[in-house]
Amino acid sequence: MRYCATSLPEIFIIHIKRFETSRKGINKICSPMEILSEFTIHHNEDDHEAEFSYSLQASIVHIGNNATSGHYVAYIQTENGWFLFDDTDVIEVCAAEVLRKQSYILFYQRTNGKAGPPPRSGSSLRVGLPCHVGSPPQLGSPPQLGSPPQLG
Repeated sequence: MRYCATSLPEIFIIHIKRFETSRKGINKICSPMEILSEFTIHHNEDDHEAEFSYSLQASIVHIGNNATSGHYVAYIQTENGWFLFDDTDVIEVCAAEVLRKQSYILFYQRTNGKAGPPPRSGSSLRVGLPCHVGSPPQLGSPPQLGSPPQLG
């Protein structure tokens, strides 16, 4: 399958369809899938190839057996490692646990390259899916967030 991108964002958000409708109502899709800790997009334009790498920074997971009930939790990477945020509970977890979950929304941050103009018509983008064998790869630092705006 080929996708056409008009720009390469700093934060790449992937929404995974985990619910479907049928005659019986809304059903949860529980099919396992491989979640990548990182991926690379190759951009080729005018015989110049650039690579843009992305690293997983957060994941949202639905816990429950069906679409009409359950609970959402977030896994977020900080400079101190991965953490599970479940209402008021915050628990440190390993990266392998995050990759095993049935994620609903994935947030990747660009780890190299700079935000640039959209690729021109006729240029090509392809996504490379790395294969990791053995211990999980080391993940990068999360984006640095500024102070929240002051209302007044």
